[in-house]
Amino acid sequence: MSVRPPARAAQLNRGALGGCAVDDVTILRLLMVVAAGAILVRAYRRQAQSPKAPPRGEGSNVPLPLHASREKRAQRYRNAAYVSGTIGFLLMLGWMTVRTHGWLQTSFLVAGITALAAGFVLSGMAGWIGAGPDP
Repeated sequence: MSVRPPARAAQLNRGALGGCAVDDVTILRLLMVVAAGAILVRAYRRQAQSPKAPPRGEGSNVPLPLHASREKRAQRYRNAAYVSGTIGFLLMLGWMTVRTHGWLQTSFLVAGITALAAGFVLSGMAGWIGAGPDP
């Protein structure tokens, strides 16, 4: 009576990912990461589209203050930092869920750290631009 060794079952699952064995758990984890990302992006879009009070100057003859463009630039940097941080978080989560060896796990790690670092830099720039010069 011959029993098939477990290594033979792993060889059957090797596919197009450069010979890496991808099991069902890894695929389910990656799908959960994608679902979490979709939920975060949807929540961010809902928050961004929520009605806000109109800024001063809109619909009236009161001119906008001189620092309004600086605030808009700071808000753009802040939004870019939010997006970059979310992408970095999701890539790091993907790095933690992938159990294969080689290029896939390394690329998740490098891309996640890079996106988080870019988010930190953009957040710092937003704070620096939004603060303005000291009077």
